[in-house]
Amino acid sequence: MNFEEINRVLFFTLNDICPIATSRISMMSIDDRYAVYPFLRFRFKDKDKNDVIYSKIRDAVRNFKGLLTWEMITYDDVPNYLILPSYVYSDGRPTSGDLNEHLLAKYGENLYRQMIDQAIVDIPNLACYIQNKLQVE
Repeated sequence: MNFEEINRVLFFTLNDICPIATSRISMMSIDDRYAVYPFLRFRFKDKDKNDVIYSKIRDAVRNFKGLLTWEMITYDDVPNYLILPSYVYSDGRPTSGDLNEHLLAKYGENLYRQMIDQAIVDIPNLACYIQNKLQVE
């Protein structure tokens, strides 16, 4: 799977489960994979924020065993969910400043790039894991 496919596979996997209302398809910058941490922001069309489908996906994301740990989060003040590596919000939701700059300062450029490379390996496997878990139920 090439980078462009990896960058979009989670969106398409979730969209196959239920149509997605949000428009961002890619998890990372197309021009520079290291420009920002990988994440997918989404919500489903015609699904309430508390619909059981979200808890099923959250459980699958939480139980996935990859190179990184992953999580699915949301906040009361936003309609969307995020799927992202756990390290991104390990210090909580930032109140100010650029999160990407904070992560670079916290981990250093080499480790930060390594974690993005690990995410690139994980993403297709995470998509497959979610798809398999939701088909079983």
